[in-house]
Amino acid sequence: MATCSNAVYNTNANSIITNLTGYPYGLSIDASNNIYVSDSTVRVFKFSTNTTTYSNSNVIIPATSQPINTGGSTLSQIGLILGLSVDQTRNNIYMSDTGAYSSSNYYYAGTNSRIQSWLLASGAVAGTTVAGYASGSASGSYNSISTSYGLYVDSYGTLFVSDYGKHRVTMWLRNTVSRILVAGTGVAGSNLTYLNGPQGIWVDRNANIFAVDSGNHRVVK
Repeated sequence: MATCSNAVYNTNANSIITNLTGYPYGLSIDASNNIYVSDSTVRVFKFSTNTTTYSNSNVIIPATSQPINTGGSTLSQIGLILGLSVDQTRNNIYMSDTGAYSSSNYYYAGTNSRIQSWLLASGAVAGTTVAGYASGSASGSYNSISTSYGLYVDSYGTLFVSDYGKHRVTMWLRNTVSRILVAGTGVAGSNLTYLNGPQGIWVDRNANIFAVDSGNHRVVK
C-alpha cells in the first residue's frame, strides 16, 4: 500500500464527489487515485480523478441488474457494503458484505456476514467469498463475522477484518481457511487486552495493527 508521510487535511475542503443517491459507507483509493465508494443503495461505485458527479456508469458492483436499494446473497449479488479495501497488486476489491439489506420484495432479509473479493476487470460478474462461513472455512469461534466496518489487505494478500459485533480483529491468510485472532478476545472490555466495537483498521509496513476502538473512545496499536 502507498504511504503519505506528509498528508495534510485542507480545512477549506472541496466536495470531490457529489449527488450520491444514498448514504456513503465504505471508501478506498487505488494507486491511480481512483475512488471507490459504497453506499446505502447497495451498490459500489468507481470514480476516476476527473469525475465528480454520479451517473449509472460509475456503478461497478453488482454487475447484474440488481434493483436499487435491494440486496441478495448469491455471489453475483451483494448486501449493504460497510467497508472497502483495494488490493492493487491483484486488481481486486474486498468488500465487507455485513450490513442489513432488503430483498426484492422490500422485506427485511438479514445480512450476508461475509467478506467478498471482486475482480476489478471488465466482464467480472460475481465475487468470491474469502471470509465468513460461506468461504468454506470450518465452523469455529473465529471463522464467523458479524458487522465489520473496517478492512485492510496487505501486499501479501493477507486480509485483516475489524469485527464490530464480536469485539475483535481477525487475520485471514490468502488462500487458506484457517483464521487467526490478532486483537481483542471476542468479549467487550476496556483494558488493553480487550476491544469494544472496533471499526476502522490499518496495518503499517512494520506489521503494526491500528484499530479504532470505538466503544472505548480510543485508537489502539
